[in-house]
Amino acid sequence: AVSPGNRTLRRGADQTITARLIGFSASNVVLRARYQSTAKWESLPMQAGAGGYQFVFAGLSDNMNYFVEAGESKSKQFTLRVKDLPRVQRVRVALHYPASVGLPDVVQDPGGDVRAVEGTRAYIAVQTDRPLQKGSLIFDDGRKAALTSDASGWARGQFMVARDGSYHVAAIDDGETVRLSDDYFVESKKDEPPTVRITRPGSDPHVSPIEEVPVTVEAADDFGV
Repeated sequence: AVSPGNRTLRRGADQTITARLIGFSASNVVLRARYQSTAKWESLPMQAGAGGYQFVFAGLSDNMNYFVEAGESKSKQFTLRVKDLPRVQRVRVALHYPASVGLPDVVQDPGGDVRAVEGTRAYIAVQTDRPLQKGSLIFDDGRKAALTSDASGWARGQFMVARDGSYHVAAIDDGETVRLSDDYFVESKKDEPPTVRITRPGSDPHVSPIEEVPVTVEAADDFGV
């Protein structure tokens, strides 16, 4: 089983090829690869790991055909197609917290990762080196949030923070999603009740029945307020 199979990449992007042996073992697993501009096939040893075997192509600049050999077995042949697509230069995150939290909106620029209380609306703005005609935010669970480009060169999308996970920026090219960025993490925090502690007096004081005792109480919530 070979992943990712056929795929389109932004020119200059990295791509990891993985292979799993199902129902047999082999002492040697080799990736055979050939740039479409050349006639020579290269033999590249794949490294064993927890999920099978893998090899990383760094900075692909040309279309490439590849397949995997393991012992006497051979996979189908696949194609990595590279295209000149926009490159992400900057990500800006604006967080609109739920009214119950009582916090003002926050802008993180530059940003990317989203860490906020559950129910926060995250507004993502992506700046690219050329117009992104059609794009999307792709989440680790398969959800998508459309990006809309404007005349300023920014593409904008939004989502509700509801669970931990990750997302990346992708272009939609001929109906295929093409990754344009690394993963950004999403951390969803529960809105916990505040913690209260008495800091003064710090121990049991000995006082008379009519004596006044100054007391200092500190309260803080999980957002430092």
